[in-house]
Amino acid sequence: MTLLYSFWFASWLASAALVAFIYKKKLHREYPIFASYLLACVLADVINYGAMRASYKFYYITYWATAAVTTLMGFAVLHEIFRHIFRPYESLRTFGSTMFRWSSLVLLMIGFVMALSAAPTTQNPITSFIFTIDRSVGLMQCGLVIFMYLFARHLGLAEGHRVFGISIGLGLTAAVHLVAITMRSRFQGNPSAYALNIMYMTACITSTVIWFVYMYRQEPERRRATVLEQTENWNYALSAVTNGNGDSAFLPSVVDTVEKVLTKRATSITSEFKLRG
Repeated sequence: MTLLYSFWFASWLASAALVAFIYKKKLHREYPIFASYLLACVLADVINYGAMRASYKFYYITYWATAAVTTLMGFAVLHEIFRHIFRPYESLRTFGSTMFRWSSLVLLMIGFVMALSAAPTTQNPITSFIFTIDRSVGLMQCGLVIFMYLFARHLGLAEGHRVFGISIGLGLTAAVHLVAITMRSRFQGNPSAYALNIMYMTACITSTVIWFVYMYRQEPERRRATVLEQTENWNYALSAVTNGNGDSAFLPSVVDTVEKVLTKRATSITSEFKLRG
């Protein structure tokens, strides 16, 4: 247990140092939700450690209460990242916010259904709800990393941008956490739980180091290249959805948007072909 506490203390110390550095460099003005999320995680560790020293019942309550708070804040961090990704494109940013509202509703519905379907003798419905939401947010954080690697270039982002580093750190921690949960459910016993806790703490420390590096070094300028032409087309077409039709005709507007983008793209290709001919 001494090794586990050493890893926990190292993880907590690294996170606390990162929070202090972010607030000292005033980077919390650029990423307020992410900074608040890190601060909440640091405070949650301190609260849970004190509760664990008091009694198991008190620790159980504080653990799930802080887990609920950090999970919701983790989802808010995803929203903040997407707003930064689509910052130059107002219509895409508004469209993304609408999609996030819908995904939040679906996420809550899934958690509620899973909580009701959980066996009452094995798990409390409230903890089952929090646990399901936590896993869902973790999957979204892993998907964010894939999204960044696939579409960052089309949005003018390079791997040196801070949103890239934040996404990688969140995805790494979430992936290891999901693997640990799966392995723990398959292999019961203290030795496996001990090794999985060490693995998760190592992932947390690694993510903190990644965030520290990205926050420390200078962020490159966002480029505006010809590869962004298709993104500009989407932003232009979506302006009709976000400014004209509203949420009442959301799905038909999306269909019209796709048709506009494809039509504009086809017209551009045809014109280019004629010029060459």
